[in-house]
Amino acid sequence: MDRITVQVPQKEKQKWIVSFSKLSHRQWRSVVTLYGYLERRLKVSLASGERIKRLLKVRYGPKDDDVNQGVYETSKELLYALAAFLENYLSKEMAQVKYKLYGN
Repeated sequence: MDRITVQVPQKEKQKWIVSFSKLSHRQWRSVVTLYGYLERRLKVSLASGERIKRLLKVRYGPKDDDVNQGVYETSKELLYALAAFLENYLSKEMAQVKYKLYGN
C-alpha cells in the first residue's frame, strides 16, 4: 500500500511537507502549490482508472491525535479527501472547485 503523508506547518516560516512512502520528501511554501503537485503526481493513475490502495495521512501537529487519515482506492477519492482535510487552508473557491471536480 502506498503512503502519502502531508505535514501542516506549525509556525509562520515553516513549509508544507509531503512524503511518499517515506522515500521522497518535498517542501512547499503554499498549500495551493502542494495540492497542484499531488494532482499532477496522481493524474496518471486518475486517467487510467487504476485502483491502488493508498493511505493518506495529514498531520496537523506533533501529537498522534492531530491526524486525519484514510485509505482510498482511486486517485479521485484521495484528491477529494485531501481537499476536505485541507479545507481550512485552501481558499473557499478552490475547495468548492475540487469538491465538484472530484466528488461523486
